[in-house]
Formats: sequence, C-alpha cells, structure tokens
Amino acid sequence: MPVVNRIYIPQTGQLGPATLQTEGAWVELEVAIPTGLEAYLRQQSLPIPKPTAGRALIDTGATFSAIDDSIMRALGVKPINVVQGGTANGPALQYIYPARFIFTGLGWTFEFTRATGVNLTGTGYIALVGRDVLALMSLVYNGPLGIVTLAI
Repeated sequence: MPVVNRIYIPQTGQLGPATLQTEGAWVELEVAIPTGLEAYLRQQSLPIPKPTAGRALIDTGATFSAIDDSIMRALGVKPINVVQGGTANGPALQYIYPARFIFTGLGWTFEFTRATGVNLTGTGYIALVGRDVLALMSLVYNGPLGIVTLAI
C-alpha cells in the first residue's frame, strides 16, 4: 500500500499544528486533460496541452473534487454539464468537466467524469481534493504534529 506523509513544518522549525491550521492540508498535483481527450488529440496529431501544476487543498467538505475553472478553459476542456452547486458564498451555477489529477511524484492518477469548475483565484490552490478521491484512500490528519498521511 503506497503511503505518503506530508509534514507541514512551521517557520519555527518545530513540529506542531500552526502551519496545518493556517494553510490547511494540501498536496502537490497536476491537473490534466482526461485520457480520452488526450488519446483523441494524439490520434488527430493535434497538440496535447501540458498539465497545470500546483497545490490542491484536501477538502473533506467537498462532495466532489473541484478545479479552478480558468485552468480547465486554458487546457481546452469543454464543460459537459452545468449544475446548481453549494459554495461557501451560497448557491452558484458551476460547470462540470472531465479531468485528471496526477499526484506529483507519487504515481497516483485519478480520472474524473465529474469535476466541478470553481473560482479559486487568490487562494493559492488550483484544485480541491474532495471526498470522491478521499473515498479511494485512507487519510490520517494528525493536527497536534502537523502531519497528514495519505495511503492507497
């Protein structure tokens, strides 16, 4: 079972909850076009957009994983649906996209037929890892030490 420990070390250099509490639990990942679209582009000898790399917040409050809408548009992925979603700011219309998460350096890839497009501008995050992905792994949130463990 592949396991990763993400240690959030505060500026003091001592283990503790400070960084995990202020930043939240996050992982590095790449947002990529779905494999079906990539195969189609390859077959047509068309350019394949490079994945977008950045931080993704682990969000146990998100039913589905979400991706900054501007990233999906930049990758050229068209929405497959629009839904009325619940956000921290209340109800909002949100696009639904097929997409792929590639966990940087871990070899973990998750394909989505349904990722929600959201506005993450100014948050420092490119995506939210929701319960659809968390349902496929174990998550241990060790707040007192500032460590998060993920295992598949």
